[in-house]
Amino acid sequence: MENLVAYARKVEEYIFESAKSWAEYCYLVVEKIYEIEKELEEKQRTRLQKQNMIPSAPGMPQAPMNQGPNMGQPQPGMSTMLEN
Repeated sequence: MENLVAYARKVEEYIFESAKSWAEYCYLVVEKIYEIEKELEEKQRTRLQKQNMIPSAPGMPQAPMNQGPNMGQPQPGMSTMLEN
């Protein structure tokens, strides 16, 4: 946790020193937060892929599955929806 705080301080100090205005400072902070979010999402997606929890191709929709005795089978009509 201490490393995280130190990293945040270092990044914020760098942004503060490099910004030429308050608006630019705010923009750079928001941009950095967005970059960190995307990096964390990618790490989480990679970790889940290694655990075979999600498909490897991003953006591929999964067919909803029935929860009854035919568990794991696509719902009726899904094949026609995917073909269109």
